[in-house]
Amino acid sequence: NATGNALDNTLTGNAANNVLTGGAGYDFLDGGAGADTMTGGTEGDTYVVDNIGDVITEAADAGVDSALSSITLTLQDTLENLYLQGSAAINGTGNAQANLLQGNSGTNTLWGLGGNDTLQGGAGGNDTLRGGTGDDSYIVQGGQQVIELDGEGIDTVRVQNLGSYTLTAFVENGAISSANFSTNSTLSLTGNTLANNLTGSFGHDVLSGLAGNDTISGGYGNDTLDGGTGADSLTGGLGDDTYVIDDIGDRIVERNREGTDTAVSSLAFSLVGTYLENLTLSGGAAINGTGNASSNVLTGNGAANTLNGGDGNDTLDGGAGADTLLGGLGNDTYGVDVAGDVITEAAGEGIDTVRSTTGYSLAGTNLENLTLVGTASVDATGNAADNVLTGNSGSNVFIGGGGADTMIGGTGADTYHLDSASDVFVETINGSGWYGGDALYLEFSGSYTLDATNGWVEAIYANGGAMDLTGNDAANFFYGSSGNDRFVMGGGGDYGQGGAGNDTLVAGTSYDILAGDAGTDTYVVDLSAAYSEAELSIWAPDGDVLQILGVA
Repeated sequence: NATGNALDNTLTGNAANNVLTGGAGYDFLDGGAGADTMTGGTEGDTYVVDNIGDVITEAADAGVDSALSSITLTLQDTLENLYLQGSAAINGTGNAQANLLQGNSGTNTLWGLGGNDTLQGGAGGNDTLRGGTGDDSYIVQGGQQVIELDGEGIDTVRVQNLGSYTLTAFVENGAISSANFSTNSTLSLTGNTLANNLTGSFGHDVLSGLAGNDTISGGYGNDTLDGGTGADSLTGGLGDDTYVIDDIGDRIVERNREGTDTAVSSLAFSLVGTYLENLTLSGGAAINGTGNASSNVLTGNGAANTLNGGDGNDTLDGGAGADTLLGGLGNDTYGVDVAGDVITEAAGEGIDTVRSTTGYSLAGTNLENLTLVGTASVDATGNAADNVLTGNSGSNVFIGGGGADTMIGGTGADTYHLDSASDVFVETINGSGWYGGDALYLEFSGSYTLDATNGWVEAIYANGGAMDLTGNDAANFFYGSSGNDRFVMGGGGDYGQGGAGNDTLVAGTSYDILAGDAGTDTYVVDLSAAYSEAELSIWAPDGDVLQILGVA
């Protein structure tokens, strides 16, 4: 036998049946292998239980006491905590107090009975955790099964080291523990049919409420919050969060500077009055979306949506339906993918851009720029403003309209229509010769010079009257108008064909073909150039003139 004093004592028995009595301190009592009697003192004591005959005597209100047991044990009324030891499949049962029950590495059944208990399964076993009456907390980190009955309090599961978890029936609350800390991990916590309170952690959490009026808080990370059916309260916290909206009573709480956040809504939704940046419409209903003063990204679903950006530099893409897109103030971008999409943009509302997978015309709008996307061979038409028209990888036709336009081709065989010398086209991909590449139609009269900026256009048509045209180092095909044209070849080996007028064709520094047509044409070859050689093709001889320069 052993008796302690007022200090914190450690009393250890032997294989016999010992009597260990603690004093006034925080004592540790281990009777050994026998059927021992252990009595604590006035503070929080710890008892080691390894024999079914061990007896613990502990007065009420004498500290918070713990039993470390390697056998199945039910806590007597005056003990608070139970820690199962070893790896055997043993069980632990609490009492009417607020107990802490912890399993070992085996398969345990822990039952809290009364009180607001905390139950934690061990690291290795498939434990059964039953809190009983009271507001119980469960720490789940493996294959533990939580059992709660109806009317047994407001209970919480805290998930550790699991990728996903779903609350069992009659458990109200769930939380992803900070033990899962990882800024790159994605963890999933799903509620049940009750009104759940779900809380995330530091990682990128997916929190789903299912039925009930749920309260969901994301914490840190880029979280996804989905309350399910019911009027839910969703708080994302820091990070780029995503909110799923499916009930008119859903409420989002997002503070300023807490990331770039997105609402995914299956009903009409407005970002006005929120610190949300983006809105995506889901489902198949013809619903509408409205932005706020931020620079929003508004995306429609497959139905006919109306998207209104409000202020800010917004991006609006209606999706597959015939949508109505209103950008509002700011430099807005519109995504067009069906011919039925309608864009409304008032004058003075910024420099706006259309990104279209189909042929599109800016005519009659207050839009400035048009970019073709995808691979289809579709057309881009400007309006009276100074437009920037950009092609895709298909073969595009560009028509600038009025204004000083810039047309930028892609990898296809593109066609450019310029209606004034102030228009600019950019073609940097070398085509496949005179008849297989890009084409330029000059829809005005006057003069025009090809240079390295507008590069590799192969066929040039004087389509608007008499033209004075100078080529570059590409292999160009020049085709004249009905007026009196003048073509000056470059260094690429060109083909120049006059039209019906009295044309002048000037050979360049490579091998050129000069082909006259109707009218009195003049052919000029300068033999003093570094290299100049020309082949003449006179189709309608009626007083044509050949001028050979550079001969002494």
